This record gives sequence, structure tokens and C-alpha cells, in this order.
Amino acid sequence: MMSNNLSGQNQHLLQAVQPCCCSGLLQLTSQTDFPSLDACLKQLATRLAPESKVELIRFGPDRPASDIPGITRFKLATQKREIGLLILDGELDSHTHNQIKLLCDVFVNQCRMIALINHDRLTSLGNRQALDTKLNELFDSNRPADRRSKESTLYLALMDIDRFKQINDQFGHLYGDEILLQFSQLMTKTFRTVDHLYRYGGEEFLVILSDVNLKQAESVLQRFRSTVENFTFPLVDQVTVSIGLTELKLDNEAISNIDNADRALYFAKKHGRNQLQIYESLIASGRLKVKRSLTDDITLYT
Repeated sequence: MMSNNLSGQNQHLLQAVQPCCCSGLLQLTSQTDFPSLDACLKQLATRLAPESKVELIRFGPDRPASDIPGITRFKLATQKREIGLLILDGELDSHTHNQIKLLCDVFVNQCRMIALINHDRLTSLGNRQALDTKLNELFDSNRPADRRSKESTLYLALMDIDRFKQINDQFGHLYGDEILLQFSQLMTKTFRTVDHLYRYGGEEFLVILSDVNLKQAESVLQRFRSTVENFTFPLVDQVTVSIGLTELKLDNEAISNIDNADRALYFAKKHGRNQLQIYESLIASGRLKVKRSLTDDITLYT
């Protein structure tokens, strides 16, 4: 757990404030994703200033900080594209102000920890560890009362940049990294904030689409495939992507869902590239066949 591996700066801050608000700081350092961290800070600040209105606002260069009203502001973090401010609508005494400032300092440090641990350094997308965490969260929440309806479900897509090895061989790995970076930026622009984007490894990427049906999932992935195909990349001009899609079934093992998407992706690569293939459709049409082993927990494919 991240809370057992605090940064040196966070440890120093904890020692400095014990025992007055150490509990709140420990709550911050136990958060492992940005939404949970944001919610925790807002809750703790509201507890310290119950008469004030607390807002945690993230914004980009199109909305400067001067446009945001508020009496008390705490600058939280400056990243490439985002700035966070904790704004309290109300006057604070010096003791409360200092306590919230300590919370903000730990918040900034924890943001850096989460970014290092859960995000791919080149693309800033989620990494394999972040994917494992998300899948565990989804499968742990698969209780009967929490299950989604058939009309609103989850889909998992694996995407692979076509002929990426040729790009690396011809132009070098430095330029290959530039392709990966631009590709990830197209992903961020195309998919919604509620979707989960990951660099799965090398030139392979993974998307978990939330609250969509099959038609919607297919539509957004086809739109992304077309966006990549029509985007002008430096030197090579055109890059294409092959995609394998499957329903994310929470009553299966996580690896089985990924394997299903991977089989659909391999089919797309083998049959012309620059296309989307859906695992369930391939199975239904007989173009792919599944063969179950004698054991319950292992599935073998032919």
C-alpha cells in the first residue's frame, strides 16, 4: 500500500504535526488515485472549516486562476496542463489556515507519488499497475446489488499501432516515442473522462469504456481508429491502429477478458490491420472458436 511507503517529505510533515491533525494527513497518504485524493482533501478541509464552502477546482490554461472567485485560496499543484486550487468561501483563523496548508502540502506530495506509481512516464496514461488496481476494484464491486444492467455495461478494448516496429527500425526509437506520445494524446482527446486509458505495453494500449452498450462502444472506437488514420504524423504521415473489443464480464477472470480482446486484436492484425474486430461477433460467426479445458479456471483457445 502506498500509505506504508510515504515520501520523505510526507514523513517529515507527519512528524511536524503530530498529534493534532496527523489522522487527516494519514488519510491523504492512503489514497491511491486522483479522484479519491481530491475527495479526501475536500472532506478534510470541510471538517476543519465547517462554516466555509470548500471547492477543489482543476482547470487548464483556457481558464486562468484570476477568473475563479474565493476569499481563501491554496495553490495545490502545477502540472503540464492542470492547476488545482482549494478555495474556501469564508474567513479562516490562523490555526485553521495553517492546518489546511499542511493538508495541501501532503496533497501535492501524494499527487506526485500517484503519478509516479500509476502513470506511464512517456504518455501519462495509466500503467499496468493502475490497470490491475482498476480491474481489482471492478471485480471486487461485482456484488449482485451493484451489477450493471445489460443496457449499460463495460467494454474492454486492446489497441495496437500497426507496423510500429518498422517505424522504429526506419526512424529510430526516439521518433517511435514521439509517435506513442501523439497517439496517447489522440486517445485523451477522443475518449471521455469516465473512460479509463492505459498504456498496456510497447505500442499496445488498453481502454475500459464505462456505461456504454455495444453499439456505442463500437462507434467511439471506430471514430478513434478513423482519427488516427487521418492524423498527419511527422515523417511517416500516416499511422493506423488495429483494435480488439470485448465485453468486460465481471464474472470471468480479468485475464480471460484481456485474452478475449487480444484474440480479436490478433484477428484484426491478421486480416488486414486498421480495423476493429469484436470478440463476441467473431465467436458467434465461427471465425474464432473457443475450446474449454477440463479445468474450471483455465480456458484454452484453438
